[in-house]
Amino acid sequence: MRKLVFLFLIGLTQLTGCAGQMMLSAKNQTLPSLSPEKSRVVFMRSAFHGTIVSAGLYEVISEQPKFIGVLANNNKFFIDMVPGKHDFMSVGASVRFLQGSFEAGKTYYVVATPRGWPGINFSLNPVRSSGDGKFNFNTPEYNTIVADTVLVIASPEATKWGSEMQDSVNNGFKVEWPIWKDKPDTFKAPFTIQSSDGI
Repeated sequence: MRKLVFLFLIGLTQLTGCAGQMMLSAKNQTLPSLSPEKSRVVFMRSAFHGTIVSAGLYEVISEQPKFIGVLANNNKFFIDMVPGKHDFMSVGASVRFLQGSFEAGKTYYVVATPRGWPGINFSLNPVRSSGDGKFNFNTPEYNTIVADTVLVIASPEATKWGSEMQDSVNNGFKVEWPIWKDKPDTFKAPFTIQSSDGI
């Protein structure tokens, strides 16, 4: 498992050097209109440390990780999907998961946060509409992250890179996914998006 994560980190480090070719700045920095039949998740990242390594992001579909993009510091990207329950995964020096329930016509925000030093693990934190939480729509920190991040889209090179890393990710996923599923709800709560968190 450690070897697999090490290989993935090598891939992420290589990617950082050519991030401009992988995830391209969108010509229009305004999010497009969302179909009323879809749900949207916006992944954001803006931190003062852990800027060297990018975070690989995946959606778990039918018990398999599907590559959706790479998140460098001060970047954001979005995906639109069928409403309902979805699971996501970040990969760095370790694997972290996020789960949630998503309503049609609503947009949800997630902040990828580097953990530890030098910041090569990435937790996925929901932005809450109210109540407790690491991030909240009503705090100045949320507005700062939105302002400091550039909307990016995946290039064909990013898709190719995701395919090249897929075997390593699959093997790591097989180890970490059952562990996550067995965690108690109290552990998963901070990493669970509620349908009410959408705007």
